[in-house]
Amino acid sequence: MTGRKEIEMKRSETKMSKVGRAPEYSLAAKFWYDVMEERGRQCGLLDSGKFTVDVADRRTPWGQKLAVLVEEVGEVGVEVCDAGEGRPDPGKLRRELTQVAAVCCAWAESLGGSDGRSGK
Repeated sequence: MTGRKEIEMKRSETKMSKVGRAPEYSLAAKFWYDVMEERGRQCGLLDSGKFTVDVADRRTPWGQKLAVLVEEVGEVGVEVCDAGEGRPDPGKLRRELTQVAAVCCAWAESLGGSDGRSGK
């Protein structure tokens, strides 16, 4: 089979695979929503004095930013290792991964726009 009919079948398969992935996009959107909520929570903790390092501030030394990020990644490791041979609790692991992503977002914010000029 060649020609127009084969092309139409491939287009149809592509459309179906995109439709079949819709729930994955919804999960990703939920995750990024959770990351933005976590950024807000972290800002509140910074304002209250519970957090002392502002990863989003361009003046914060990079070593301090890295220390915050590594600490969060360590918490992911704890969740995974505590599970032993089993699987970690998905809710707890997701919460820790969300915190890692929020710290990454804060650090990226400190770099400013794509030109790197407008960080706070």
